Amino acid sequence: MRLLIILSIALLAGCQSQAVRTATHHAQCGDYGFVKGTAEYGQCMMALENNDIAERQRKAALLQNWANTVEVPAPQHPQLPAAQPTPNYPSLNCTSTTAGDQVYTRCN
Repeated sequence: MRLLIILSIALLAGCQSQAVRTATHHAQCGDYGFVKGTAEYGQCMMALENNDIAERQRKAALLQNWANTVEVPAPQHPQLPAAQPTPNYPSLNCTSTTAGDQVYTRCN
C-alpha cells in the first residue's frame, strides 16, 4: 500500500494538464520564431509533444524499474504451539439393561 502511495505521488508530481503543455508548446514555438498556422509551427508543436511523451514514458519506466527493485517483506505468521498427542485411554466395554423405567449400565 505504501509503495502505491509513493508511486502515485511521484507520478502526480511530474504531471501537467494537456492544456498547460499545449500552452507551453505554443509559447516555445512562438519564441523560436515560428508563425502560428504554418507547417513549421505545426512541426514544432508536434516535436515538443513527442518529446513530452518520450519523457513521460522514460519517467514511467524509471518508476517501474524502481518499483521492481523494492523488496516487500513476506507476511509474518504467528508460531503455533506444537500439537499435543491425544491421551491413550483404556477402552471400555459397557452394556446397558432396563428394568421397568430404570436403565442400568455396567462397564468393564
